[in-house]
Amino acid sequence: MLDIICFEYILLEFDKLIKWIYAPDDEFLAKRIKAIRARELLVKSIQSETFDYKTIQEIIKYDNHLDNHNIEQLSAKLLFDLTRNTGFEVSKGMIGKCWIDSCCN
Repeated sequence: MLDIICFEYILLEFDKLIKWIYAPDDEFLAKRIKAIRARELLVKSIQSETFDYKTIQEIIKYDNHLDNHNIEQLSAKLLFDLTRNTGFEVSKGMIGKCWIDSCCN
């Protein structure tokens, strides 16, 4: 009814995600540039309704097992890789405290 791909994709699609989870001078911005780019390409592909993320070379390079992954698994991997070791960490078993509690006071 809601036409939702998966929970993880909803968070990936959040247009302020990168600014939300990383400070401007955060060292993770440089370390996770491949994941950030793969996220941008995935979201762009799905929003443009081409939905052919498996042919985008930068996404294929990011996930070597893409042929065995569906969109939910790819989204979960990207979201975890982007958020790990932050207060926003998301995995199948948990959602980071910063998504739930306001820590910007």
